[in-house]
Amino acid sequence: MAMQICPDCHGPISSSAPSCPTCGWKRIRINPGHGYGTAAILLALFAPFGGILGIIFGAVSISKSKNAGMRTAGSATAAIIVGIVTTLVWTLIMSM
Repeated sequence: MAMQICPDCHGPISSSAPSCPTCGWKRIRINPGHGYGTAAILLALFAPFGGILGIIFGAVSISKSKNAGMRTAGSATAAIIVGIVTTLVWTLIMSM
């Protein structure tokens, strides 16, 4: 067991002690099994699906608007652009 210095009273404290024996300062334990790890994994798994679905639904919407003679392809084009950007950003992040 290594000795450390208490950040509150600067007295000696064991690295395995839950609190300082001199002043009672409590050590904060961080559980590495909880936090942003799960959210990051889920985002890494599902982000490309959102990008790909944006591209697919945008293309289908443009095709349907052309067939119906409507000029409402702006949001469909935006969906395609967002889908492409999302997929590219995800690819860049995952390649690091």
